Amino acid sequence: MKILIVSHNIPYPPNKGEKIRSFHMINHLNEENDIFLVAFCRNSEDLIHQNELGKRFKKVFLIQMHSILSKFFALLCLISGKPITLGFFFSLKLRNKINEITKNEKIDAVLAICSSSSQYILKFDTKFRATDFIDIDSIKWLEYSKVAQWPKSWIFKREHRLLSAWEKHVAETQELSIVTTEKEQKELTKLAPQAAKKTLVVPCGIDTSDFRPSKTEVTSPTLIFTGQMDYLPNIDAAIFFYLNILPLIRAHVPKTEFLVVGRNPAPKLISTLRTATVTGEVQDIQPWLAKAQVFVAPMRLAFGIQNKVLEAMASGIPVVATERILQGMSVEPGVDILAANTPHDFAESVTSLLKDKSRRQEIAKNGLKYVRAKHDCRVVSKELTQ
Repeated sequence: MKILIVSHNIPYPPNKGEKIRSFHMINHLNEENDIFLVAFCRNSEDLIHQNELGKRFKKVFLIQMHSILSKFFALLCLISGKPITLGFFFSLKLRNKINEITKNEKIDAVLAICSSSSQYILKFDTKFRATDFIDIDSIKWLEYSKVAQWPKSWIFKREHRLLSAWEKHVAETQELSIVTTEKEQKELTKLAPQAAKKTLVVPCGIDTSDFRPSKTEVTSPTLIFTGQMDYLPNIDAAIFFYLNILPLIRAHVPKTEFLVVGRNPAPKLISTLRTATVTGEVQDIQPWLAKAQVFVAPMRLAFGIQNKVLEAMASGIPVVATERILQGMSVEPGVDILAANTPHDFAESVTSLLKDKSRRQEIAKNGLKYVRAKHDCRVVSKELTQ
């Protein structure tokens, strides 16, 4: 088959959550199909990956986003009563490129990566149209509205309402909706009951062969949190942990270090985490993971599977996470991973691991076994073609 894939972000290099998911998904589809990829590039540096992607897929077209135009179209949507997200990811150039492809090629199926890309595929006269929602973004905006100040809180609530309506339209119009967890499947079904029988859960996966437990034992009490550090849920998690949980841990384990590793740390993060190590972008996450005894994922504004957690487990590091992160994972809390929601419980779980080497090793071993069996990219990608 000839499959057209429209992505709101270039799926390469696979170095962050949504890129990892999209890259492995597209690679799997490429095994028995011809892939025509049209994707946004956030900056000119992304354009250097044209050749690498061109070696993998039938045709690759990268369209660079322009900040001013994206903000202009977003403003138009704000004025006209449409979701800002759709305006931000609207491009005449990208739309024209898609029209050109469909004019010259007999496309059998089309896949949009993220609901913002669905605006380019719903009118296609093809046999099969699908969207990988990745996250139900309308829920994200509702979460953001709870922690933002006015007028942002108003804008975020508005985006939640309008984007919910858009997601409903997408799910009911196309032939297949893909989500990452059963919880998101339920949320989408609430929005679009008619789409219940045409929604597929494909969990997030990583290439577990890229991660290996360190052969060097970590002897100092060191905690680590990783991610894109200008992303609001990550900023919130790191600051909340530092201010509300880390002091409780240090009361029992005084020399505990906290590493925050990831690109583009927000200024607020740097100014707040004064006794933590904030690295910024690193070339390889593995050496940093190898420095830690425990991985922490105190997420409050995101739910569902986090690749950062999968990478930690694949690296043989025990994980303590909020329960919302476990949604979509078939882990056994207390066996494969530790779950805690309150600052006290979270600190207690982390402290217990720091003080008990055998417990750390047990959780790490179980977590490693789990992630290799359930979340390796070769395992989860098969859900697409079964």
